[in-house]
Amino acid sequence: MSPLTYGAPKEMLPVAGRPMIHHVVQEAADAGIVEVCIVIRNGKEAIRRYFEDDNPEVRKADRTVEKLRNRCKIVFTYQAEPRGIGDAILCAKDFVGDERFALLIPDQLFIGPAGAISQLASKKLPPNAAVSSLICIPASDLEYFPGARKFVCESYAAQSDVMVITAPCEALAARSILLRCFASSMKSSPIQRLEKLTY
Repeated sequence: MSPLTYGAPKEMLPVAGRPMIHHVVQEAADAGIVEVCIVIRNGKEAIRRYFEDDNPEVRKADRTVEKLRNRCKIVFTYQAEPRGIGDAILCAKDFVGDERFALLIPDQLFIGPAGAISQLASKKLPPNAAVSSLICIPASDLEYFPGARKFVCESYAAQSDVMVITAPCEALAARSILLRCFASSMKSSPIQRLEKLTY
């Protein structure tokens, strides 16, 4: 996203008059999530200021952040270095505990009648499982998605609209990116594997 992000975190880029991170927290709140942990690192304090700034002049002009903060508790934790999504998940481990949790990537937005995390949360998860949304990237667009991975997917007999990721695969022509994830706990085997992935 550079050069757009030279002066600010990419999560703060405005979309429809609000930073991208606002839309993602809104998606979580709309799915019924009442506690949100945002993992940030040095250089991304603007995200924290956006949600925590109690300047009355700013808040009078923009009540949407206040309304969002009233719908869900927003806390922050710091990632020492940008070591990938798995490390970011581990930074939130104390916040999550043994509860079900959702992982939302804040620089990826969905537009549709139902939020992606709402759709994932409605899936019936077997114990120690995670359900994720992936988007298939055409080979012609791969240069714009350097973090995309190749996966082998198989049908999941219990639900026709669910596929099971069985293994990474470098032989596939198209690649996918993880967009949203809903897990039964931090002990879910897909989450343990995710800790080893870097994005």
